[in-house]
Amino acid sequence: MKSTVSDLELKAAARTLPPSPQIFGKLSRLLKKPETDVPEITDLVNTDGSLAGQVIRISNGTAYNNGDPIESVEEAINRIGFHELFKRQFVIALFNGRDACAPW
Repeated sequence: MKSTVSDLELKAAARTLPPSPQIFGKLSRLLKKPETDVPEITDLVNTDGSLAGQVIRISNGTAYNNGDPIESVEEAINRIGFHELFKRQFVIALFNGRDACAPW
């Protein structure tokens, strides 16, 4: 018997997938460097699908959303800014991708 997974089930599973712990050290180092630009951060965040999804969700949350939904990591990073991304990365790591517990 062939088992299929619906798009909704796949998205729900992806929401619970934690970001890779190694990404946070690399991201922290990049965010501390004044010469780092958005494409560098975007490239790194895009290497981890879970983190990329969480950054987009944060940018589309009530604190940052101006009515236009964001669909790309680059747009999301531009919307929330490096300083906020730096602060939020630790919250994301702390809650390990569990949206039900995260404070946003």
